[in-house]
Amino acid sequence: MNNKFKEIKRISSYSKLPDTTLCSIVRDEKINPAGGIERFIHSHVPFVESAIIIDTGSVDGTREILEGLKKDYDNMKVIDLEFEGYSSTRNKALSYVKTKNALILDADELITHKNPNNDWLIIQDFLLNHEAQAYEFFFENIFPDKIEKNENCGQPIRIINSSIKNPLKKVLWEKIDKNKIKDKKIIPVSIKHFLPSSSALRLKLENWYMDNFYDSKYDFSDIERLESWKEAPSNFPDFYSWKKYNPKRDDYE
Repeated sequence: MNNKFKEIKRISSYSKLPDTTLCSIVRDEKINPAGGIERFIHSHVPFVESAIIIDTGSVDGTREILEGLKKDYDNMKVIDLEFEGYSSTRNKALSYVKTKNALILDADELITHKNPNNDWLIIQDFLLNHEAQAYEFFFENIFPDKIEKNENCGQPIRIINSSIKNPLKKVLWEKIDKNKIKDKKIIPVSIKHFLPSSSALRLKLENWYMDNFYDSKYDFSDIERLESWKEAPSNFPDFYSWKKYNPKRDDYE
């Protein structure tokens, strides 16, 4: 581990979220706009009590990188699960959490520890002083040429009490079951979500999600999407354009 990541571990000694597990689902994340799976692990695992990384069938070397990183982080477990849609797979991932809270992050997202803020300390203080079943965040969708602030990315609830079983509805996409979570608060922190160019994102929406949210061009069923997703993302057209590194990531620590 290089000096930069040793420094992250030092800072995390007073910023670590108590009784909280990072719970992430990954697949073919060796490279991505936020710097890839290795950078994601080094940037987040030191700041939580434990981490559960669910690999859902990577074929690009992600799984091997995770296995190698386990020697650096004795608080991290890597588990293999089949991808069964976003909601079902997330519920299964959360079932492995043993701490009070689960922190949900994707591999192209970032909580900063230094620049522009140590957001871990803000989260830590908020959790200690505002009890709730779940916590929402703000988001910054960071493109190479623009930033869209306060735009939700997927499910805005990203910290959830692990006593709530199967908090997501049994649908394809990640939707909170409002009957199970009635008490939630908003933490005044923006999760940084790094994206490729707008044109590359459009290709991802078309090729991977089999949708075009801009003009409703496609009309595939969830069953058709699940069948398509049995194939690894890196085998899809234009995968490497979706995953191209976003240099804006270098502005954040």
